[in-house]
Amino acid sequence: MSSDIYLTIKDLGDERREQYLDDCVSLWGVFKLQITQEEIDYLQWIGSRYEVTDLLNRNLHEGDLVSIDCEAISDALRAEGIDRLPCCSEDSDLNQIVWRIGPELYE
Repeated sequence: MSSDIYLTIKDLGDERREQYLDDCVSLWGVFKLQITQEEIDYLQWIGSRYEVTDLLNRNLHEGDLVSIDCEAISDALRAEGIDRLPCCSEDSDLNQIVWRIGPELYE
């Protein structure tokens, strides 16, 4: 899949948001996600303490876009033995996507 797929989720209603979150993991392997300032602040704060946050920080570009590679995220989660972004809000779209990918997606 191409990373030319670009998602912004923040302006969707709850039902469409949930569908987009599921679709981005099940239908696309690599895509760009527009993240919020809070999510950017989180990535800057947590830095490279975890493989998954290091991966996301290395793929943060153009201000508020992060490239999401589902297989790489799954591998990083599995390597750390975690299933979501540590210390990140459960309501965050970024954390919801990472949680949906999970460590088992590409086992």
